[in-house]
Amino acid sequence: MKKQEVKTTREDTKAPTAIDERSEAINATLGMLQGKAKPSILAYLASGKKRLTHISEEMKGINARDLSSELKVLEKNALIRKIEVGTMPVIIEYEITPEGQSLKKILDELHQWSLAKRKKEAAQEVR
Repeated sequence: MKKQEVKTTREDTKAPTAIDERSEAINATLGMLQGKAKPSILAYLASGKKRLTHISEEMKGINARDLSSELKVLEKNALIRKIEVGTMPVIIEYEITPEGQSLKKILDELHQWSLAKRKKEAAQEVR
């Protein structure tokens, strides 16, 4: 059996553009924040270290399994850090990392943008 030769076109070998790289970076970041509560968790932890029980109480509308999953993803992406205090019983705390803290300004701006958009949409509905 003959091996089939694959011809590449100029399009196949085209180097990524600055727009491609920008889109990829933005999409990767949004992917890290995608989920039920990741931005809310980061915002809550931005004010300081919190016990798991306090996070759970604050995050209304998310069950324990989903919260655990969200925390694991944020930890995997180095946006938060899990701390196990060696007491009996063991106390679990989470804190935001410097990398996670660096997203605070972006999340605040996204929040302000969303509020302005909602206000504009509400004003248009009144007309």
